[in-house]
Amino acid sequence: MIRRYKELNEGGPAPIVAMFEKKEEKSYLSLAPVNIMSVHLNKDKLKLKTGQTEKLQASLLPHNATDKTVTWHIIDPTIADITVQGDLAWIKGKRPGRTVVIATAGAFRDLCVVTVHDYLITNK
Repeated sequence: MIRRYKELNEGGPAPIVAMFEKKEEKSYLSLAPVNIMSVHLNKDKLKLKTGQTEKLQASLLPHNATDKTVTWHIIDPTIADITVQGDLAWIKGKRPGRTVVIATAGAFRDLCVVTVHDYLITNK
């Protein structure tokens, strides 16, 4: 930017003084998204009695993945219920049978085979 300054005591033309305003240049570092490389459940088989609840946990690699969304799915919801909270799922046996729980993250998935047995009470 060029500004003109007039000297107050002299009657001549004002000298031209060049002044430069330094503007801060912000450099932005754009990080590429970190994709999920694998998903792993803490159990691959789960045996439950009717009414019993167990926890499954999904672990994602790498730990610094950009999108850590885990989608849970149960093949036969009449055998067991699933309650989901992020990377955790609680599986509750409903009736005897076998079903599969699938955890999906990105393009990867892992599964756990759930077997539910009757709850037996024995008299002694």
